[in-house]
This record gives sequence, C-alpha cells and structure tokens, in this order.
Amino acid sequence: MVAISKVLSSGLIFASQDQFRNVAGPELAAKSQYNIVKYLAAAGPYIQNNGFGISTSTPPQCEVEHVQLYMRHGERFPGLAAGQTHKQIVDKLQSYNGIFNGDLSFLNDYEYYVPNEDLYEYETTPANSEGPYTGYETAIRAGGSFRAKYGHLYDPNENLPIFIAASFRVYETALNFATSFLGEKYSEKILDKVIVTEDKDAGFNSLTPRWGCPAFEPNHYKDQLSKFPTTYLDNIVSRFTSANPGLNITSDDAFQLFQICAYEMNSRGYSPFCDIFTEDEFVTYGYHNDLTFYYQWGPGGYNSKLAGSVQLNATLNLLKEENPKNKIWLTFTHDSDIELFSSALGLFDPIDALPFDRVK
Repeated sequence: MVAISKVLSSGLIFASQDQFRNVAGPELAAKSQYNIVKYLAAAGPYIQNNGFGISTSTPPQCEVEHVQLYMRHGERFPGLAAGQTHKQIVDKLQSYNGIFNGDLSFLNDYEYYVPNEDLYEYETTPANSEGPYTGYETAIRAGGSFRAKYGHLYDPNENLPIFIAASFRVYETALNFATSFLGEKYSEKILDKVIVTEDKDAGFNSLTPRWGCPAFEPNHYKDQLSKFPTTYLDNIVSRFTSANPGLNITSDDAFQLFQICAYEMNSRGYSPFCDIFTEDEFVTYGYHNDLTFYYQWGPGGYNSKLAGSVQLNATLNLLKEENPKNKIWLTFTHDSDIELFSSALGLFDPIDALPFDRVK
C-alpha cells in the first residue's frame, strides 16, 4: 500500500534534524533555547530546527514517489547597499577622537571584514572567506544529505531539472548543491537549468512571483511596523556613549551592527560585534525582524498568500503528474520567496497575529 505518494521537502527552512543531518556545523546545533544565530533574522550561519520529536523517516508501509526541494541560497556577504552602509558606520565609529572603552574597545584595532566591494552579494566560500560557516559548505552538505535520503528517485538517464532565481549567490548555491548531489557524475550538461528573472517587467513566474504581482504590497503595514518599541536600540546607544563620551552613533546604527555581526560570522566564523549585545537585546532584535518577515512576506502580509499561491499551484501541478519523467525537482531562491510559498501553504500560520507593540 502506498500511504504517502508525494513528499514536498521545503529545503533548509522547514527541515528537521534527521532530514538534513549534519547540514549545519555541529557547533551551531540548536541544543539550547538561547543561541544568538537564532535571532539574526536568517542573515547569519544556517542553524537546524530542533524539530518536534517526529521522525522524518518514511514509514515502512509507505513509499516516496516524488520530491521537490525549495532552498534558499547559502550564507553570503551582505548586498551592495547594505554592505556599503555597514562600512560607512564602521568608518564613522572609528573616526571617534579618542580611545574606545567598554564593549567597543575592539574597534581600536578592528579591520572591516570585507576587503573588496566586489564580494558584496556573493555567497561565502573557502576561496573568499576564512570561516567554517560558508554558503559553499552548507550547499555541499545539503546536497549530499539530500542524495542520501532521496537518491533512489534520481534517474541518471534523465537530466536533472533545477530552477534558479537570477541572483549570482542563488546560482552558486544551486550548482554547489548539484555538485554534491551528483558526486563524480556531476556535469552541467545533465542539468536542465531554468534561470528565472527577478525583473518585475517580465511579469509573473512561479519562482519569484512577488516581482510581478501588483496586488502584493510588502510595505502595506509599514506604519504599523514603525510602532514597534525601539527602546532596546536607544539603550544600546546610551551604553556605548556612556563608555565613550561624544561618540557619534544613532539607534539606526545600532540596528545595523546586529547585521554586521551576522554577515561577519558568515565570512570569518566570528564577529566581535556579536559580543556587544545582551541576550535580551538579541531576542528583541530577532522579534523586530520577525515582524518584518511576518507582515511583509509571511502569513500576516497583505496578499502574501495570493502571491505565494503562484508557487503553490505550480508545485501542486507537478505533484499531480502521472508517471512523471522526473521525480526530483530542485528550486533555489530567496528567503522572501520561500516565506510567500509557506504563507500560501498555511502550515505555519500562528493562531493570533504577531503584536506590533511588544515581543511575543
């Protein structure tokens, strides 16, 4: 009897530990309630979900006939605009006319972690980063783990379909994943690559529908989001200026320092900026970003389910195919697109909407 005929695997977002065992570095395994990587808004190293105690192994009486993977790009450097902003903030801080004291004392001899602006937007790899949490490593581990679990569905006589959002870091992740999945048999000639544009003028597509959906308004709740208390950022500024009188730093700067912490970890494996915040500040920052994801691309977003339904319907059409030539479909994109897809799927909708005025 075939009790499970189709399986949808939502990549590194929905995976429980036994599905993608060893994808995350062992030092990042989520063993405790508090781990700063959990509060970095998915900008830092990949961390596996603890799961809910339910095995993802296929029950003995069941058979997996088809699998689709939705996966985000791996760890990376910040985008160009964000990276330039981060560098400007670091330069501004280091122009301080004095010796840094307290939490910021490391800035007395700190060197910004991105040596060349050409690295912005790119995935971190052993060639451009010295740390252990590179996007390359994550993709390689994920590809090998996916092959171990679903390799029996792969037909070496057929090309492997792979859909890729038109971003270089997404493209790098896709090819690194495929390299590991196919092993010694890897060749780009056996990949049916479909590069999907992110240009809104190209209209709708089933991978990045947010760009071509005029009814989708990610900034619809902008005013409400601005009401979230930013006292935690003001307190950070007060702490830094108390130890360093006359320091030019704003609450917006403080918010960006969390991002530097995340992205520098992707490259160096460690960031001194991660040591300057308290546990409560990390948790509050994490929720602050959760609100943005929830009300822009998540289930609380204005028409986010509508935009995500384009992806969901494309997935459903593949699942309905009888005797398909391909039983494995690989899709690589951005976290915002996966948020839209999961919103349409409806599996992660909270009972109550996230409040704007407090951390929940």
